[in-house]
Amino acid sequence: MSALPQPAGSAPGLSPTRKFLALGIALGSDALGALAELAPPLQWTLDVVTALLLFACLGFRWALLPVLAVECVPVLGLFPTWSLAVGALLATSKSPPPPQA
Repeated sequence: MSALPQPAGSAPGLSPTRKFLALGIALGSDALGALAELAPPLQWTLDVVTALLLFACLGFRWALLPVLAVECVPVLGLFPTWSLAVGALLATSKSPPPPQA
């Protein structure tokens, strides 16, 4: 029996390398974001760059857009929202199928 076809633009799963890279980006952004909280333009720039890097690493995920909105609220930017969102995405994502011999 063959597998169901994937919708256009979707990957069958994320490789462990991409998962670690995405988590590293999120953790680094949250760490730098806590320091940049006193300079809102710097914080916003960091958040936009983080979102673009995560989109490049994980593909477009709707769950990342609300995190970007939350990060724009001054006090809420102190919470590790990027790390929590990426952790939740990775916990629910599929691993790629094993290579066939």
